[in-house]
Amino acid sequence: MPSKDDKEQKEHRAYNVKPILEKLPLEISSLASRENTLFVGCKNGLLVIYEIKPYEGQPSGQQFEIKLAKSFKNFAKKPITQLTCVAQYEILISLSDSSVYVHSLLDNRLDQLCALSDPKGSNLPSLFTVDNGKEGLRLCVAYRRTVQVYDWESASRKFVPTQGIGLLALPDAIRSMALTRHSLWCGFVKFNSDYITINLRDGSGTQRTLFSSGANSYPTVTKLLNRDMTHYDMALGSDNTLVVLDKKAKPVYTHPLTFTEAPQVLEYDEPYIIGVSTNVEIISHLKDSRNPRGKLQSDDKHEVQDKDCGFRQKLDSIRSPSFITKHGSVIYIASKKEVWRLDQVPEMDQIKMLMMKRSFELALKLAENYRDIKDTEIESSNRRAKLVHAIKIMQAFDLFRKKEFEAALKLFFELKVDPTQVVGMVPDMIPPEAKATFRYPADSVPELKGNDLTKCMNALKEYLADVRQLIVVAESKGEKTMESTALTTEPPPCNQVDMLHQVVDTSLLICYVKTNDSRSGSLLRLKDNRAYAERVEKVLKAENKVNELVEFYKSKGKHKQALDLLEKQSGQANSSLKGHERTVQYLQELGAENLELIFKYGRWILEAEPEDGLTIFTEDNHSCDQLPPDKVLEYLEQINVNLAIQYLEHLIHTRKLEQEYLHNQLVMQYKNVVEAHLKEYLASLPEGHPPATAGEEPGSLGKTRKKMLDFMRTSILYDPRELLVSFPADNLFLERAILLGRVGRHDQALAIYVYNLRNDKLAEHYCEDIAKKKLPSSRWESVYLSLFSTYLNPKKATTTILSAQANMEPRIPQALKVLEKHWSMIDLGEALKLLPPDIPLKKVSNYLENVLRHKTNQKRDDQVLRSLFYYQKLRCDESRMMTVSQKVEITSEDCCTVCGKRIGNAAFLHCPTGEIVHLNCYQRRERGRNVGGIY
Repeated sequence: MPSKDDKEQKEHRAYNVKPILEKLPLEISSLASRENTLFVGCKNGLLVIYEIKPYEGQPSGQQFEIKLAKSFKNFAKKPITQLTCVAQYEILISLSDSSVYVHSLLDNRLDQLCALSDPKGSNLPSLFTVDNGKEGLRLCVAYRRTVQVYDWESASRKFVPTQGIGLLALPDAIRSMALTRHSLWCGFVKFNSDYITINLRDGSGTQRTLFSSGANSYPTVTKLLNRDMTHYDMALGSDNTLVVLDKKAKPVYTHPLTFTEAPQVLEYDEPYIIGVSTNVEIISHLKDSRNPRGKLQSDDKHEVQDKDCGFRQKLDSIRSPSFITKHGSVIYIASKKEVWRLDQVPEMDQIKMLMMKRSFELALKLAENYRDIKDTEIESSNRRAKLVHAIKIMQAFDLFRKKEFEAALKLFFELKVDPTQVVGMVPDMIPPEAKATFRYPADSVPELKGNDLTKCMNALKEYLADVRQLIVVAESKGEKTMESTALTTEPPPCNQVDMLHQVVDTSLLICYVKTNDSRSGSLLRLKDNRAYAERVEKVLKAENKVNELVEFYKSKGKHKQALDLLEKQSGQANSSLKGHERTVQYLQELGAENLELIFKYGRWILEAEPEDGLTIFTEDNHSCDQLPPDKVLEYLEQINVNLAIQYLEHLIHTRKLEQEYLHNQLVMQYKNVVEAHLKEYLASLPEGHPPATAGEEPGSLGKTRKKMLDFMRTSILYDPRELLVSFPADNLFLERAILLGRVGRHDQALAIYVYNLRNDKLAEHYCEDIAKKKLPSSRWESVYLSLFSTYLNPKKATTTILSAQANMEPRIPQALKVLEKHWSMIDLGEALKLLPPDIPLKKVSNYLENVLRHKTNQKRDDQVLRSLFYYQKLRCDESRMMTVSQKVEITSEDCCTVCGKRIGNAAFLHCPTGEIVHLNCYQRRERGRNVGGIY
């Protein structure tokens, strides 16, 4: 059987209990303390003061020296029902009889400083509470259904009513209350009454109802103030439960804290809450992340579910407790006749026991408050930080062991643990030889399989993504190292940014792959991806992640391996890369530096699917736009001339490129295709059957020829002289005529329209087009004269095809029609020279009348204009003569109107307004006016 001592060693105890006073002859009614002093208020009005000091090394085993320091028999006439000692201000506040009394502790006489009673004189005080904060000492006294707030005046050493806050009315008599600087929390004497808070900030006394105090117990309100007095919560009792609220009255816990019995009195000794009922029960109060939303879960409005507080200790040795007081770390509990002292077990002893029990939250709270009296503040702070860090490491390990991976990894991230050692806890994430060097605590790394492994991977990838963000930020700042703490005893933590980046990227990619996360592609496409190539390639192949493998090859610049894989997968029916689309997309993004790879792996697509294959070079992206057009064009010509034409059309019509050689090439490609199809078309015609009009032939011949003609008519960027050499003289007459027109050889072009094509409309349209465009070197001014000449003198045409034509007789009616319709564009003298001498005058009378009328009108207009110019000249001469005739006499008294100085012998101007100005001043003034200056 284990002994009692052995059992205590296995259980965590927060406090040791020692009896201080036993079997007192007087009945205790209140209790207060400060440092080594205990104030005991008695039912008969007696106040007894004890000095209690700890013994050291007493053989009898007695641990405290207890001395009756003083007693005040006439301290009060009736029972002292409440005592509070405010050591900072050296005062003792008591409630007895009809008033609240304040006594001085500066000497042993306990002189009364002031007495507080109901301002109206109608009610006796029933309760008081104090708030000793940074802004001063404040006291609140309850007078049955009203409360009055007082502030401490250090100069007069007394309490005075708080300015701006009058007597506050309450719905019922108060039984319990707690005061803060800006609010008052109240519970009332009736069962099942509501707790309220009263706003003291603006003096309005606005009340807010919280919840019911419970049907079977009196209300209790206790302020849970931390040791540094910088933060507080409020504990409100509801039967045997304790609801903890923050300063905004929001629940700290999802579920309330629970006592075995409803406590009548509470005291807070961080992190423990001590409840006094028929016995003494201690529970822990830990604020953590369990209630992020600040909502209290309940089955209805008031009834809440019970929840274990995490730690509980009952002090059975204390019998019938009624009172409790605390000062610093010393707690006294009293019954009617006895007093006990509670001392916390040394924090380090508690922490060791809690670590063994894996109660990390409570261990952390104790560690955060740990102070060694032998250390300086800096040493104590450093020791405390190391202790907290060690506990959190063990807590994270414990969470991982319990397979709470998300919480564990979140804690690892907060602790800035070396991610290499964290990743090592997950199977198959790092090479076995590296993992063998890690030394984790015993039983801290569970064996993960199946759903557990998947759950861990899902949490791990979010952790690694957060770590990666820190690494990227560090790299952007040019940092070579970053803070990293050890998780294992061996090896030391890695803090090299580049090495951590490689480990994190590799591990993160493996997590994405094994959990089928679509973010793997995004990670692979990142330019700063540092994943180990061999490791990632092996995993991707093992998992048959061909899409991700292609992205990985691409990110590492292994384009040949990626394209080989794409070509291999394109023919597999069950592959996600089936078909050519993915290869086309890949080739579109390679750019000019990989032109040979594009040509090599694009051929099979161009041969199988020419239209889709062509998009390798025509996609609207930067990579395609940078490809050299000449090399691409040469490559496409080898595969299919139609692809070359489509590529040139894309460059010219879509990308709007204006290079002359591209326009020349498109015309030549059109010409070659048309020539090849035209021979077949002409050979297929029945004998004597005329061919169709150019551009209207059947099939692809007509479509291609029409595109060529439209392009030759609209584009002004090709070189017609260079192209003329390549066009045949015995065929493609319309195309040759367009080129001849572009170089200004209108006689030859028009001869083709008139005599080869026998199309007067085309000839006239040609002239209209040339005259309208007015292109340089096209001799557009004389184009109608050329048409007129062509009709009259066909034998002057110099083309080879024309020289072989027979029966090219002059076409005088058509010539005269041109002369009559376009007389304004034909020179009269040249026209008369070309007209045959035997043409009757009547046939050219209209032309001559129009020309003579135009010349006459032009002469009349010129004469009028000459007269106007002559009149203007006369007026200018008259103005000049009048100006020259004027006399300006400059005397020694004349001054410049701009600068105010005398004119003297300097150059000057006499303005029409009569003012006289220096020439330089005038010029400066005019320049100033032009630029908005001071002149």
